[in-house]
Amino acid sequence: MRILQSIVLPAILILSLPALAQIPPVSGGMTRGAFSSARIEGRWGVKVWSNRLLDISPREFGRCSAHPKHPVVVCGSADGYFRALHKDNGELIWTFKTSAALRAAPAFFGDQVILAAADGCLHTLDVRDGAAVWKKPYCVDNPIWGDPVVTPDIIYFSVLGNQVYAIGREDGRLRFKVQRDRPQAMSSEGISEPVIDGDVLYSAFSDGVLVASNRFNGRELWHQDLTDDSNGPTDADSTPVVKDGVVFSGAFSAGPVALKASDGTILWKGRRFGVDQPVIFGRLLIVADAEGFVTAFNRADGTESWTTKLDTPAAWNPILVEDMLVVGGDRGLWLLRPSDGKVLSRTALPFGVTTEPGVDRLDLYFPAPGGTVNKAALVR
Repeated sequence: MRILQSIVLPAILILSLPALAQIPPVSGGMTRGAFSSARIEGRWGVKVWSNRLLDISPREFGRCSAHPKHPVVVCGSADGYFRALHKDNGELIWTFKTSAALRAAPAFFGDQVILAAADGCLHTLDVRDGAAVWKKPYCVDNPIWGDPVVTPDIIYFSVLGNQVYAIGREDGRLRFKVQRDRPQAMSSEGISEPVIDGDVLYSAFSDGVLVASNRFNGRELWHQDLTDDSNGPTDADSTPVVKDGVVFSGAFSAGPVALKASDGTILWKGRRFGVDQPVIFGRLLIVADAEGFVTAFNRADGTESWTTKLDTPAAWNPILVEDMLVVGGDRGLWLLRPSDGKVLSRTALPFGVTTEPGVDRLDLYFPAPGGTVNKAALVR
C-alpha cells in the first residue's frame, strides 16, 4: 500500500495529481469570498484497492469512522475490506475481510469497533489490533447497509429486508426485531438507520412508514405514513433526527417531514425530492436532495429559509463541522455557510464524494470512488 500526499486516481485516467490543497475553489457565483478564508484541504490519500473493471464512473458507498480516543480511523470500502489506518499518516494497522462491498460506517464502544457488513454479518473487534471480541459474528439473511447504533446494552442495525434488529452488545444474541412488509411500489436505493432517543427506537422503512418502538422490547408505540400517496419511490431513506420533542425524517418522493415525538402527529411537510438525513443548525433543518439542492427549512413551521443549487446532479448527506456545512457530490466537497446557504468553497475530488465523511473535530475521513481512503481538514 502506498501513502500519497494527494487524493489518488487510477492510472488509466490521470498520471499525476497535485496536492488536494493546491486545487482552488471553483467560480460561477460559488467561490470563497473575502468574508471567509474557510476551505477544505487534503492531508493524505491511501490507495487501497484497484478499479480492475476500469469503470469510468466508479461509485463508492463505504464509510469511515474515527475513534474518539485512539489515533485510529476505520473505513469500509467497495472491495469488501474494513481497514484500520493511523489518523496522522494513513498507515495500515489491520484489515478485516468480508464477502461483499461495504456501506455501513463502523461504530465504537470503548476499545471495541462494531462492523456491519453487506454480507449480512455483524462483527465486534478490538479496535487496537482487529482481534475478534465475539466468538462468532451475528448474521442475518439480508445485507446490512445501515450504520449500527450502539448503546451499553444493545446494538441496533437495519437491513434491506425492511427489518431493524436489536441484539445484545455483550453476547451478540437477538433481543427483538422491528419489521414492515416490503413495498409494492417502486423503491429507491438506500436505507434509513435506526435512532435512539431516550427509551424510544425510531425506524423508517422502505414502505414510507416511520415506526416508534420501545427500545428495550420492540413494542410499537406509534407509526406514521410519511408518503401521503406521493408518486414515485416510497422509501423513507432519511434517517430520523430528534430535537425538542420533534422527529424530523422524510420519504424519497415526499420530502422532509416533522412529527410529534409523542404520538407521530405530522406537524409539517416540505417538498424536496430524495432528501437524506437532515442536520439541525439552530432554528434551521438543513437537507440535501437528489436534484443537487441544499435547502434550509424553519424547524417550527417548515417554511424554506434558503435554497442553494450545487453544480452536481445529486447532493449527499450534509454534515456540520463546527459551524460550517459540508456537502458531497460528484465533483467533490462543498463548504457552505449554514445560516444562509452561501457557498464558501468547493474542493475538487476525482469522482466526487458520495457518502458522508467521518468527522473528528476538524478532520474528515472518507473512501473515494477511485479506490482510495482520504483525509481532509477544514481550514480557516
